[in-house]
Amino acid sequence: MSGEFRNITVREEETLELQKLMEHVPIPIKESMEEPSAKVNVLLQAYISQLKLEGFALMADMVYVTQSASRLLRAVFEIERLYDLEANDIGELIRVPKLGKTIYKYVHQFPKLELSTHIQPITRYTLRVELTITPDFQWDEKVHGQSQAFWILVEDVDSEVILHHEYFLLKYKYCQDDHLVKFFVPVFEPLPPQYFLRIVSDRWIGVETQLPVSFRHLILPEKNLPPTELLDLQPLPISALREPRFEELYADRFPQFNPIQTQVFNAVYNSEDNVFVGAPTGSGKTTIAEFAVLRMLQQNPHGRVVYLVSRDALAELIFMDWHQKFGQNLGCKVVKLTGETGTDLKLIAKGQIIVTTADKWDILSRRWKQRKNVQNIQLFIVDELQLIGGEEGPVLEVVCSRMRYISSQIEKQIRIIALSDARDVAQWLGCNVNVTFNFYPSVRPIPLELHVQGFNITHNASRIAAMSKPVYNAATKFSPHKPVIVFVSSRKLGRLTAIDILTYCAADAQLNRFFQAEEEDIKPFLVRMTDKTLKETLSLGVAYIHEGLTASDHRIVEQLFDSGAVQIVVVTRDLCWGLNISAYLVIIMDTQFYNGKSHSYDDYPVTDVMQMVGRANRPLEDDDAKCVLMCQSSKKDFFKKFLNESLPVESHLDHRMHNHFNAEVVTKTIENKQDAVDYLTWTFLYRRLTQNPNYYNLQGVTHLHLSDHLSELVKSTLSDLEQSICISVEDEMDTLPLNLGMIAALQEIIFEDNILAAQLPNKLTVPNETAPKYIDPHIKKNLQLQAHLFRIQ
Repeated sequence: MSGEFRNITVREEETLELQKLMEHVPIPIKESMEEPSAKVNVLLQAYISQLKLEGFALMADMVYVTQSASRLLRAVFEIERLYDLEANDIGELIRVPKLGKTIYKYVHQFPKLELSTHIQPITRYTLRVELTITPDFQWDEKVHGQSQAFWILVEDVDSEVILHHEYFLLKYKYCQDDHLVKFFVPVFEPLPPQYFLRIVSDRWIGVETQLPVSFRHLILPEKNLPPTELLDLQPLPISALREPRFEELYADRFPQFNPIQTQVFNAVYNSEDNVFVGAPTGSGKTTIAEFAVLRMLQQNPHGRVVYLVSRDALAELIFMDWHQKFGQNLGCKVVKLTGETGTDLKLIAKGQIIVTTADKWDILSRRWKQRKNVQNIQLFIVDELQLIGGEEGPVLEVVCSRMRYISSQIEKQIRIIALSDARDVAQWLGCNVNVTFNFYPSVRPIPLELHVQGFNITHNASRIAAMSKPVYNAATKFSPHKPVIVFVSSRKLGRLTAIDILTYCAADAQLNRFFQAEEEDIKPFLVRMTDKTLKETLSLGVAYIHEGLTASDHRIVEQLFDSGAVQIVVVTRDLCWGLNISAYLVIIMDTQFYNGKSHSYDDYPVTDVMQMVGRANRPLEDDDAKCVLMCQSSKKDFFKKFLNESLPVESHLDHRMHNHFNAEVVTKTIENKQDAVDYLTWTFLYRRLTQNPNYYNLQGVTHLHLSDHLSELVKSTLSDLEQSICISVEDEMDTLPLNLGMIAALQEIIFEDNILAAQLPNKLTVPNETAPKYIDPHIKKNLQLQAHLFRIQ
């Protein structure tokens, strides 16, 4: 309540009349009638609603309240006008020059924010909004405290429907920084002329900023091809492989292939075509990859294959499985690349089946012209190709483009098998329509029952605390006796969640409800464990796995979970790609993680969420599976939509172009600007430019628009590399590598770090001579480099 009304009191004789007025005013009053604020509220509403008063004292108070309120409201609206004036001008305006500075100071303490947006169409019905928020006021801890809260609202063209709302907390520590907020909003056809983006203070009256977002030049992406229908085919028995030694590989695991494997079998095992298989996680895509390997071994026993996976942890799992399957059973040499070039060159020289990640294969395949072992690859299998739209996507895209380019240059087919959970990459990889299988996300070996549970709590820690009991309830309700995996955002939360679950068990007087073995049976395992907390929780049937566990502890937890002794395991989100276990029920405990770089809570990538959901899959033990996804209420519709539809994937190569251009100039794949343009035509980026032009800042899809965009992209990238002394451009055309560029390509130094290293000063300074921010990763790297160079301990 404003200080203007601090002297208003509630007199005893007024109580009865105020009580009657409270019942008649249009907006309910929460405060007790003894509160002065309740009296002010009642009198204002009575004045606006033209209700009659009886007491003279009350009438006098109403006159005072209405006059003061109107003056305060006028002040709120005039502050915006005063914001643009200097202190002297304000002093002249109010005819009290001495007060100009004081009023200027107070006006600039109103928490005003500047907004700018960048919108990108994701599908014909979804837009991705990047909102940049710049604080434009003077922070005073006495006035603003340690943080200021705001609401971000997206309204339709008539300002009638709120399409998205989000809570934003600005902290004092970061009040000088720009803040990037990303979210998705729906869009409808016919396309409206604009939306309104509004940001409103949670505490200050009249403090809001509105930004119209125009759709005048918005071009929505092309409609996608319909998904492949799963045919009602008789499941193929493993004898369809027509090779006894191949059939033995699967004899102990299953008698027949699942419906997806059955439908793609002929294309993968009985032809030499490039094949694309888009199917959800847990559909048996690794077995489909094995069909292609077996086909190659059948046609050419000495043929060589590269199997590209998304993560090192996944590469380790595949290597161990294939070393047993193809190495010991079929006598093939299976190798896993290490990232050390010298060692890897020896491994690919003797390896027949090469398991690797995109970044490791990128380093080796760059010098493909000099390396015959790279040219001799016959089969190239890419798994989890939907990650092309993620953080590591550009490397994955470059590697796939390069393999197609190598195939065209040496005029020898390199068969490509693409396994994905996305769409629109099939044509890019040269897969014909008849060998492109893009199944619905709901097509799984066993049906999945998905529950999305929303929590209307914006504060992250409070929301996670509120999810603790529902996690326990979901486990006891949906899977009282079957295995459960709970995914959390951090290792600390993993430990706490395991302890919380056991606390709820103790409260229900069933401490051992999730322990499904005899104590004597697991004692030998517990003796070998090094994590004391894990040892305690494990003996009660609840375990956790995070990056900090030793390999031995990790393996023991997986063994005990697989055997059924431990019913619940809590896993950190980063490990979802390297898990060797599946469950009947998966619980995803919130979908945000703390990003230290931007000092904010970011959403999990959709690819990570789909990978987690895919862990609910035990086709040999269960007839169905369940997943409970817990998230903020405002995210519910988003996850429902993208977990039940095919995932749209866009290229991000244009954000990492410098590193790849530099590497290709060094290896002489790019020798001039025309080569650079030709290089881009092999990429997924080139195909998506015409499919979704606005996502890449194109204003049209004509040949001229495309040509100009590519030329400008090449020109600006090469110019940046030239300015950072990585390459030289001669006669405005030819490109030559320089020493710095060669070192960067050889040592895998990314472009931004290269510039930093080249300009490293002795004294740590930042623009405007302000104090350096030690939370900035660049400042940290600068300090570490100088500490190393000057041998500072």
